Amino acid sequence: MKVCRRRHAACGLVFGLLAFAGEVGAQTAAAPRCGAGVHQSEASGTVGFPEDQIFCPIIADPKEARSFLSFLRGTFRSLDDPTGEGTSIASVGLADSFGLVRWGGPNAGEGVQHDVIGSIFEKLDLGAPSNDLINADYIIGLPLTFRRSGFSIRAKVYHQSSELLWYTLARMLKPLRRKISGNPMM
Repeated sequence: MKVCRRRHAACGLVFGLLAFAGEVGAQTAAAPRCGAGVHQSEASGTVGFPEDQIFCPIIADPKEARSFLSFLRGTFRSLDDPTGEGTSIASVGLADSFGLVRWGGPNAGEGVQHDVIGSIFEKLDLGAPSNDLINADYIIGLPLTFRRSGFSIRAKVYHQSSELLWYTLARMLKPLRRKISGNPMM
């Protein structure tokens, strides 16, 4: 009962502080969601190894070259656990993009850019005894980006390698191994 009261008091204090907090200058900057952000020294002409991107990334793209960490807890049924209750899954992504060359357009932040990208996306079963790796995707690509007047488009040639690792398959095959080993003919 004491723990519950302390938790409620802590939540009330946090919400109270947030409700009466004033504006902070860094949080109210009028930056566009999808500005090119090209440095002035790289705004025109041909630039080798540019430091920034001219592509406007898609917000809901699960395979976009971004780094992230997420935790999911819920009901996820599988062959190993048909009820799937209380399953905990972690999803981790590590990614980066490296500019090779940019040919500047008529205005700053416009033009054509060629990059190389690399990404690793993993899913882990945190409820398993050894935090089993469910799936791992490795992506390497060579995107070509075009940007003009706030419109950007990207075409990319890439290779994706997906791994369903042995831990997951071994757990799924355990009942089958028991049936085979219990058979006197085997």
